[in-house]
Amino acid sequence: MQIVQQTPGCSDLDVTVDGIPEPAFRILLPEWIQGKGIRHKGLFHIVPGIWSNTSHGLHGVFSVDRQLELTVGVEPRGAAVATTLSVKNVGNVELRDLWADICTSLNHLPGNPGWSNAEYLGGTRLERNEQGRYWYNAVTPKRLQALTVRGWVPMHPAPDAPDADKSPMYRFDPSKAADAFACAVESLDGSEFCFQAWDTPCRYCTPCPGNACMHLKPFLADILKPRSSVTVRGMVGIHKGDRAALEATLDSAAHPVPGRKEETDLPFLPGL
Repeated sequence: MQIVQQTPGCSDLDVTVDGIPEPAFRILLPEWIQGKGIRHKGLFHIVPGIWSNTSHGLHGVFSVDRQLELTVGVEPRGAAVATTLSVKNVGNVELRDLWADICTSLNHLPGNPGWSNAEYLGGTRLERNEQGRYWYNAVTPKRLQALTVRGWVPMHPAPDAPDADKSPMYRFDPSKAADAFACAVESLDGSEFCFQAWDTPCRYCTPCPGNACMHLKPFLADILKPRSSVTVRGMVGIHKGDRAALEATLDSAAHPVPGRKEETDLPFLPGL
C-alpha cells in the first residue's frame, strides 16, 4: 500500500492498494471540524503540519487558529487503512457540540496527477464536473448507502429521480439522526465496496454533483474544555464481496451505536 500527500504536509491522502497501479480512494482527514465556539470556518485538510513515517504508517500533527491541535494517524490494513483522529482544545474557550466531517472520494480532480477509480466511475473523463454528475445521477442513487441502526439506508436525497441539474453543486445535507456508523458505495460490477466506518455515532450526508465523494460526520464531544482532547478511530478502504459480507464485517467490530454491540477496537476489523 502507498499513502501519498499530494498537498505537502496536509491531511489530504491518496491511497493506492497493492496490485492496483493508480490510487483506489482519497481521504480528507478531516475536511472540517464544526461546533459552537470553533473560529475556523474553512477547510482543515489544507492546513499544513508536521508529518512523519512510522513503523506502522503515517502520523501528523497540525494546529488551527491557535485553538485546535489535530493529531492524525493512518495505518495500512490490507486494502484499507485504520485511521485515528485526535482533537485537542488548546484555546481558552470551552467548545461544544463538536463533529468532524470526513470525506472519502473515488477521484482526485484536479490533482497532480489527477486520477479516478474506474471501478466506480467507469470510462468518464478525468474532469471533475463530468465525474460529479455521473456520480450523482448514475452511481449513488442505488449504490451509496449508510449503515445505521435501522440497516442500510440510501444517502441520495432523490434515489428514484436523481437530477444533477436540480441539486446544488456542493451541498452535503446531514441526516437528522446520528444513528450511522458506516457508509459504503458499491462498484459498478457489484464485486466490491469503498467504505468508511467510525467507532462513534455519525450523521451521514447526501452526495452532491460537484465531486465523486461521500461524507460521514463522526461525533466528537458534547463539551471539550480547554486542554482537553477527544479521539475517534475509524477504517476507510476497499472491501471485496457483497453488501451482506461487508455488513457482517462491520457488525463484528461492535460499534458503540445504540442498538449495536459493545465497543471494541475498530481499527483491527477482521477480514479487511
